[in-house]
Amino acid sequence: MRMTLNAEEQPLKVDVLNGEVVMTGPRVAIALHPTAATETAQRLLAAADLAIEQARAGAVQRLDGGAASNDMF
Repeated sequence: MRMTLNAEEQPLKVDVLNGEVVMTGPRVAIALHPTAATETAQRLLAAADLAIEQARAGAVQRLDGGAASNDMF
């Protein structure tokens, strides 16, 4: 199965409203309790680090003539 997503170029806007962390963007709105927001931030950071590593590896593969893949599954 190949998953295609429309990635946003702009970061989400983040506010605190009524004791919850609220993130909004062009196609998303998320409200989290503080502990869930902390866990989500840690997971986002780890995923971003992995994506950067994969992008670098993909650039090397393309230079070597290999095909990079975005397949999630």
